[in-house]
Amino acid sequence: MRTDSAIEIVRHDDDDRGPVPTPLRQRVRAVGREARLRRERDAVQTEDLELELALLREENARLRMAQIERAEIGAAIDELRNLAARRHEDDLADETWSAIAELLVMREGLDQACSQLEAALGSVRDRLTRLSTLGGD
Repeated sequence: MRTDSAIEIVRHDDDDRGPVPTPLRQRVRAVGREARLRRERDAVQTEDLELELALLREENARLRMAQIERAEIGAAIDELRNLAARRHEDDLADETWSAIAELLVMREGLDQACSQLEAALGSVRDRLTRLSTLGGD
């Protein structure tokens, strides 16, 4: 049996095994397959770009923290030198303890920043591991 229609062209074999794909159907399937593969490839490329962006942001944050750390430590050392030069022992003791307290606060802030960076790095490593397992299959 042969049916020609504007919507669908289907041929049946004489032994009624079901519809036989026509060249038009094969082409439609091929185009659909190509579109699906293109979407999958674009999704992988997008995820790769997002991972690269996360790594660049992490590196940028690390560089900023190193720059801030150098500036803060240099300022703290200068402040301690200025404190040592003063002759008033009572004032010197109070200011020294203030400087030590400020340094401890800075240290705690840097410790928190390091923890956050380590968490971000772990997240990026997990995503990279997942990507490598997907790419290896």
